[in-house]
Amino acid sequence: MPLKDPEALRRYLQANKEKIAARQRAYYAANRVRIREQANQHYLEIKEQKRAYDAEPGRKARRRHYSRAYRAENPQKTDEYNIKVKPKRADTEPSHIRNRERLAGRPRPDVCEICSKATKRIVFDHCHQHGHFRGWICERCNHALGMVQDSIPHLLQLIAYLQRNRENSAPQLVLSGI
Repeated sequence: MPLKDPEALRRYLQANKEKIAARQRAYYAANRVRIREQANQHYLEIKEQKRAYDAEPGRKARRRHYSRAYRAENPQKTDEYNIKVKPKRADTEPSHIRNRERLAGRPRPDVCEICSKATKRIVFDHCHQHGHFRGWICERCNHALGMVQDSIPHLLQLIAYLQRNRENSAPQLVLSGI
């Protein structure tokens, strides 16, 4: 039903919403395979166009040239962007470490807060149940906590097991060379 008056068209669409939706569902159900084939063909065409564009000789050099020219013509915008998005840092820590230090409220130390060993593999420890920061610990301690799923009763059972079996090892279980 061709309606030239936009207001009349709006009223028609509003009044016949369910009927139009049912017609669209029926059309899609009847033509599902053809619609998907068209969408896949369109996707492949776009992908091929992008591949051809990326393969253009000198495209990267031209892009670099335009970027440099823009920065030269708009130093104020570039400086505002760099201050807001890419702050300069004197240290060389990766951004994920800086973000975690910001979340923790303190810098990453050189020693583990559990075993006090100095290592470069100090990680950001957080509670998986509540998400809050707990401390900076070594990777080994972090794995140990993960293995017991942060369960205090399980850790106490492990301690009790080690204490029970510290001195009472059976002779047949003694392994030579260990």
